[in-house]
Amino acid sequence: MKKYLYLFYGGAAPEEVMQAYMKEWGDYIEGIAKDNRYEGGLPCHEKGMRITGPDNKMSEVAGGHTSTSGYMVIKAKDMDEALMICGKAPHQKYGGHTDVRECMEM
Repeated sequence: MKKYLYLFYGGAAPEEVMQAYMKEWGDYIEGIAKDNRYEGGLPCHEKGMRITGPDNKMSEVAGGHTSTSGYMVIKAKDMDEALMICGKAPHQKYGGHTDVRECMEM
């Protein structure tokens, strides 16, 4: 199995459904874990910092629908399977999107 990185962006649920939304995330992760495919991941705070270039220029990264909202590493046999698993992520139905990258072996 190969490892894949999911970078989640946006997709915050409205406050009135937040409890159900968090349960959906728990169920989603539990489903991946029961198949021994979950390697780890965490949500991110809305604001952060970006460091750029050889002079290490720093700038604030604000939240919003283009902000990284979390990450996850999973195991899958190939990119098609990784995309299938990713397509079930709860944030997608609230306008979120996900970048999927195959991890390199080191």
